[in-house]
Amino acid sequence: MSMITTLLKYSLAYACFLIVGFLTTRHIQFVLALALIYSMVVIGLVILIGYAGLVSFGQGAFYAIGGYTVGLMIKYFGIQSPEILLILGILASTAASFIVGLFCTRTRRLPFAMITLAFGMIIYTILLKFYHITGGTDG
Repeated sequence: MSMITTLLKYSLAYACFLIVGFLTTRHIQFVLALALIYSMVVIGLVILIGYAGLVSFGQGAFYAIGGYTVGLMIKYFGIQSPEILLILGILASTAASFIVGLFCTRTRRLPFAMITLAFGMIIYTILLKFYHITGGTDG
């Protein structure tokens, strides 16, 4: 199965989840939203490990960057629009992944895994040390 076919199937599944989400109760919408969020993380890992053959230990850092960006925008800037928050979270995660990608461009296997692990640990440490701003691991 080609990558295009796989991405098309996932896109169709996302569209179905969105349609069903508008027709159900709040609780089901919440559960579907969590499922979509977690599935995006898994799809990233499937593409990275399955197609590229690279193991990343820093995937959670990108997830955290997007989540903390949204949380900090709500807390400090009062932004309440889900559309704007979604875009800001995606942009922050994309910018961080671009920076890490610059370091990982010509690496394979163990060096790639170590760079992504180091990045994940750096983000974790930043979130812990700036507890007064980020709330630490409590968010």
